[in-house]
Amino acid sequence: MTVPGLCFVCAGSLLVATSLTAPRSVGAVGGCIPGSYLALEGSGTQGLWTFSSDGTFQVASSAERAFRFSHIQGTWQRQGAHDARAIGLDFGLPPTR
Repeated sequence: MTVPGLCFVCAGSLLVATSLTAPRSVGAVGGCIPGSYLALEGSGTQGLWTFSSDGTFQVASSAERAFRFSHIQGTWQRQGAHDARAIGLDFGLPPTR
């Protein structure tokens, strides 16, 4: 997903595997990537994506209840000046009655 005025990556490309190593400082280059972003997701829902400079990230999505998954946490790595790759883990939730 391209967000005008912000450096951001497509949500689909964020969920590809990277190596799970100890977090290291990834620092911002030109102020891009570390920070919190409001993302308009493909299903019409919204997510708050937070990338920390220590290489961790968190996602809270308005789709969690509808698609029965939990808050996502994981690690990310810079891939070029304006891209990142990440792997996140969440818990699938049982159907509600």
